[in-house]
Amino acid sequence: MTVVAAVVVVATLAAMTSGKVPPVLALATGLAIGGIFRLAPVPALLSGLSNEGVVTVGGMLVIAKGVVHTGIVARATSRLLAQVTTAGEALGRLIVPVGIASALINTTSLVAMLIPASKQLEQTHRVPARRVLLPIAHATTLAGSVTLIGTSSNLLIAGIASDADVKVSMLSFAPVALPVCLVGWVLLRLASPRMLSGEAPAVPAAMHWRVELPIAAGAISVGKRPADIGIERTQEYALDAIVRDDATLPSTQTIAAGDLLVFSASETGVSTLWQSPRFGLLSQRLYAVSVDVGEHGTLRDLEDDDIHVIAAQTAEPLGRTEALPGATVYVTCPSDKALPTLAYRSIGPIVDMQDTMEKALTDAVNDVFGQQRPNDMMLRTVQGGGASVLLDASRDALMAVVGSRGRGGFAGLLLGSVSAKVAEHAECPVLVVR
Repeated sequence: MTVVAAVVVVATLAAMTSGKVPPVLALATGLAIGGIFRLAPVPALLSGLSNEGVVTVGGMLVIAKGVVHTGIVARATSRLLAQVTTAGEALGRLIVPVGIASALINTTSLVAMLIPASKQLEQTHRVPARRVLLPIAHATTLAGSVTLIGTSSNLLIAGIASDADVKVSMLSFAPVALPVCLVGWVLLRLASPRMLSGEAPAVPAAMHWRVELPIAAGAISVGKRPADIGIERTQEYALDAIVRDDATLPSTQTIAAGDLLVFSASETGVSTLWQSPRFGLLSQRLYAVSVDVGEHGTLRDLEDDDIHVIAAQTAEPLGRTEALPGATVYVTCPSDKALPTLAYRSIGPIVDMQDTMEKALTDAVNDVFGQQRPNDMMLRTVQGGGASVLLDASRDALMAVVGSRGRGGFAGLLLGSVSAKVAEHAECPVLVVR
């Protein structure tokens, strides 16, 4: 029976880690086999599910997910990194508060919350996100080991200890883990700048779009200068002026509620600006539309109570830009139901762009895998040029997989332009699928 039990355990673990079988199904099957062959009493087989450590781990993951959705940590880290110019400064500001937080919530979720702020730092000061995220990930692991609830391994150890009537308190691990954590932080602070040297490649973007963003009353940018919150200039947009009460102010002025911020931006920069929480505008949705045939006047003349134009390819103010039939503009409104008006016709289906791309990606993956999609597969849509987005992702990837044929006009090419650029410039191994 010992050999049979070992085989069942190994097979169950292999099935759970393979990604081909849902982990819950693999575990339930292993427990059922154990009960059928009487490898152990049924109460003993199910006792692991009632382990206090397992239950607490599940509870902490739920709490961490809730914290992610509140956006509190994301806003706090954005403010901590607002005036940072180097990876060393970022690590110095983040390591203590993030370390303390990691002793109380799941470390994976905590590091994920730092990604937007790190990407913003990369755009504004060309500090590669990996130089911030990699050291912080190790710092959170060290700090999480100090408390009982900081890491799942501590909780599981506590659960096993309780079965042997050994009491484990919140700080039982601290006498050993805290000194190790502090020494590890010092080593990270000293070694990471040298081990993760290098700057993000500068990719100049053509900023042909004029973006006019109103500042909502509750925006976190109110009362701050643009340079202090990292919106004065990035690789995708640059702040040109602040309009207040019909007066044009320099971009160095403090932002007030009701101001209109005027940017020059690339098309990617338009959506990047709109998605930023700094302006308090995310209650609206962003759509790309084209001006309908037969419309006259300026872009502002085509607005109504629900639809507002925020970006167009022009150097003039939107209120003085002629509404040319067929011209692409970006508009905002509460929902797509407000869009079908005489002034606009849609470019394709009138739906939220992000939702459309996510649905297309999900459908494509389902067509390939069906019900056998690997459990650890993560789907993500990113707006931008195919080559530049993939090259950016390659810095932290183990491998990039691309197709061999592009969608360009030269059907005879054996390798698409995106695939060729990725294969030549990626910072990780590249697999080209023919």
